Amino acid sequence: MPRPELAHGPRQRLAGRASCSVDRCPCGSLHVNLGSVTLRFDEQEFKELAAALGEAASALARCSDAVAVH
Repeated sequence: MPRPELAHGPRQRLAGRASCSVDRCPCGSLHVNLGSVTLRFDEQEFKELAAALGEAASALARCSDAVAVH
């Protein structure tokens, strides 16, 4: 029996870090891997997630900067 992750063919690694990676499946879905968890998104959903994470990272940096000043 073929492995489910290879059902559509090999994935293309778009980005990878020590604890996470993002792969593109030949079917067009994007796989966000974090430890043993994989989330699958279509391109629009992934772009929205990426934008939200970017906003959260900026807000976190502002909060950290404010705490460091006081």
